Amino acid sequence: MTQDTELHRAVGRIEGQLGTVIDMLKAGDGRHERHEKRIGAVEKKQAWYSGAAAAVGVIAAYLVKH
Repeated sequence: MTQDTELHRAVGRIEGQLGTVIDMLKAGDGRHERHEKRIGAVEKKQAWYSGAAAAVGVIAAYLVKH
């Protein structure tokens, strides 16, 4: 397979995926909204864990210093 053929196939796959996303958004079926909610939940947990780790770090630093 030549490099041009591989490139054309890759571009075709990208076009197909974009077409699917565009159709999904036009249909308004809410799949993208459910995805955003799941990602939002993960981001909230990550922020909470980061804050908790920072608090533990502050407490540990205070205890080690005193």
